[in-house]
Amino acid sequence: MTFIPSFPSDATVRTVMAQRPEIYRHWHQVGEGIMRGDSPFTPGERELIAGYVSGLNACAYCHGAHTAVAVAFGFPESLMPSLLDNIDEAPIDERMKPVLKFVRKLTLTPAQMTKADAEAIFTAGWEEIAVHDAVAVCCYFNFMNRLVFGHGIEFDPDPDKVRMLAERKKQLGYANRDDLPEDHPLVRKVRAGKEAISSSS
Repeated sequence: MTFIPSFPSDATVRTVMAQRPEIYRHWHQVGEGIMRGDSPFTPGERELIAGYVSGLNACAYCHGAHTAVAVAFGFPESLMPSLLDNIDEAPIDERMKPVLKFVRKLTLTPAQMTKADAEAIFTAGWEEIAVHDAVAVCCYFNFMNRLVFGHGIEFDPDPDKVRMLAERKKQLGYANRDDLPEDHPLVRKVRAGKEAISSSS
């Protein structure tokens, strides 16, 4: 049950954002840029970071949703529990390990960040912009986790619904479509994506 009396019992993040469209219209664009814009990290890797950060914060809503998107991008379902248990022993590309250690520390003990944390990312072969992009994903989901917790938004664990929404997020991304004309390319992409998802479900 949400904390806001006017919200339905099955409220989602979209319910929260609908309260202040003048704010979140821009926030959608921030999310699209961070999660789907040009980056040394693939969209799937960014979704993995999102699910991982949300798991560290014990945000079931964002952790469940974005872990599922990472799975839709090709990561195995068993990977996330392994990462949360022990990054060093998790079956993931070695280059991602210092990145995940970086966002773990930034999430749990941000005041303890040091230059060495960034240098570990460079040593693994990443370019400088990778540090910014890892920080941006980490910040974005620390914000979203608290938006969810603060409004009492609950996660619906129905696996079929989770998979459907994950596939939709994979195909359609984060941009707000509400104010776009019907002939806008993104609106056409949304329409085509929904039809593809419906036909495959």
